[in-house]
Amino acid sequence: MKLTKREEQVMSLLATGMKTAQIANCMGISARTVDTHMTNIFNKLGVQTRSGALAIFMERTLVLRRA
Repeated sequence: MKLTKREEQVMSLLATGMKTAQIANCMGISARTVDTHMTNIFNKLGVQTRSGALAIFMERTLVLRRA
């Protein structure tokens, strides 16, 4: 399933090592909204952890860049 632009933005910031509060501050949203985005991302990617989501996100990003 395709991620929304905001979900992709959350994942990109997460990939830099940011924590929930830092992502929220950077995006100008609440930490709870970041958590909601993460829940939606987990459901779309079929994972249960941030590291699992990051692995799939990074793999998809690399594949898209190669195409």
